[in-house]
Amino acid sequence: MTSSCRRRTCNPVVTVAERMIEVNGVELCTSSFGDPSDPPILLVMGIGASMLWWEEGFCRLLADGGRFVLRYDHRDTGRSVTYEPGQPVYTGADLVADAVGVLEAYGIGAAHMVGVSAGGAFAQLLGLRFPDRVRSLVLISTSPALPLVRDLPPATEPYHRFLASATVDWSDDESVIEYLVGYARMLAGDERPFDEAATRDLVRRDVERARDIAASENHSAIAEGEPPRDQLSSIAVPTLVIHGTVDPLFPLEHGVALAEAIPRAELLALEGAGHGVVRADWERIARAIIRHTPARRRTARHVTSIRPLTSEDAGDLAALLMANREFLAPFEPDRDERFYTSDGQRERIESGEQQAFAILDGERIAGTVALSNIVRGPFQSANLGYWVAQEVNGRGLATRAVGEVIEFAFGELGLHRLEAGTQVDNVASRRVLEKNGFEAIGIARRYLRIAGEWRDHMLFELLSD
Repeated sequence: MTSSCRRRTCNPVVTVAERMIEVNGVELCTSSFGDPSDPPILLVMGIGASMLWWEEGFCRLLADGGRFVLRYDHRDTGRSVTYEPGQPVYTGADLVADAVGVLEAYGIGAAHMVGVSAGGAFAQLLGLRFPDRVRSLVLISTSPALPLVRDLPPATEPYHRFLASATVDWSDDESVIEYLVGYARMLAGDERPFDEAATRDLVRRDVERARDIAASENHSAIAEGEPPRDQLSSIAVPTLVIHGTVDPLFPLEHGVALAEAIPRAELLALEGAGHGVVRADWERIARAIIRHTPARRRTARHVTSIRPLTSEDAGDLAALLMANREFLAPFEPDRDERFYTSDGQRERIESGEQQAFAILDGERIAGTVALSNIVRGPFQSANLGYWVAQEVNGRGLATRAVGEVIEFAFGELGLHRLEAGTQVDNVASRRVLEKNGFEAIGIARRYLRIAGEWRDHMLFELLSD
C-alpha cells in the first residue's frame, strides 16, 4: 500500500512533539503526554477526525493526574497514511487493530482505552477482540457497537437537517473549515453557548495539518469487517460511560443502553452537553477518567511491593526511622525518643491499632504504609498514611504500595471510604494520592502539630465505588 498526499506536502502545523510509527504495514502519526512509567491511557478518536480533537489541554489534564497519555491519527486523518478519496482499502476492523499496534510501538502491554463517538465503538470492540490489551474502558458520546434487543432513538432532527442542507467543497480549505465548524456547532447542541473561536482555530489547524482533508471522508465508506463472536455482556473490565444529555447524534438513551449492556458499567450524564469532548467539560471528564483508571489496577507483570509488618521487623524499622529522622521531621508529628527504638516499634506493631505494612525495596524495608482509625458499622472507613526513606524517594515505591493497600482495604477489609491528608505544600505526597485516584475534598486548618507548629493539611478521599 502507498500513501497519498494529493494536496499538502508542505510542513505540517505541529505544536506537540509527534512520533511516526509503523503499524500493520502502514504509517501512523502519534504523540504522547506525561511519564511513561504512569498508567497508560490510549485515546481513540471518532471517524473523520484527527488526534487534534483530543486537544492538548485535555491531554495535559490527564497527564498532570498521573497518567501516560497516547493519542494518534487514524488512517486518512492528520499525518497518518492517506488514501485516494473514495478509495479506502481497509476496514473498521483494521482501525481497531491499529490501536493495538500503537500500544506495541510504545512497548505497552495493556492500557486504559478512552474512546469518543465511533472511537467509543472501536474501544468496545477492542475489549471484545483484544481483552488482554484493555485495562478499562471509558466510552464517551457513543452507542453500543453491537446490536441490542431494544430499539434506540435515531439522531435528532437538527442533525438530519444539517446533513441535508450543508454543502462543502473538499478542494477548498475555507469551504471545509466553514462546513466543519458548522458541523461542530450542531453537535454541541442548543443548551450551552458554542465556543466558535476555539472551534474555528482547532478546525483550521486540523485542515492545515492534514495530508488530504478530503480523505477523512473515507471513514464513512469503509466496511466494518468481521464482527466479534462475543456480546457486550462479555466485557469484563471496569467500564465508564460518559454521555451528554442533549447529544444530537446519539441521544442519551444510547449511553443508558450501553451502560446497561456491559456488566457493572457506570454512567456519567453531562447535563446540557452535546456530542464530543468540549472545553467546558474537560475538567469533569478528566477527573472521572483519572478516578476510573487508578494506578492500583494490576497487570500481569505486577510485583508485590508490600507485606504485613511483624514484631521481627521492629529492629530494622527503628534503624530506618532513626536514619531518616531529619528527612521525615518536616512531615511527621513530634515523636518521643522511644518511638525510634526497637521496643517502641515492637509495641506499635503488636498493639493492633492499625493495619501496617512494610514497603519493600527488593527484600529490604524502605518505609511503611498503614490503615488507621478503621471504623465499621455504617461508615466502613479508614485513614491512610505512608512514608518512604530518603534514599528511595521519587522511585514510585510509595505509589505502588498505596495502590496495593487500597486493593486490600476495598477488597479483603470491605471498606467503603479511605481518607488521607498531606501538608498543603507537600506536592510529592499529593501526587502519590492523585495517581491512585484520590480526590481533594478541602483544607483542614491547623490539622496536625508538626515541628512545634499546627499545620494546615489538604484532605483527600477515595471511595470503593
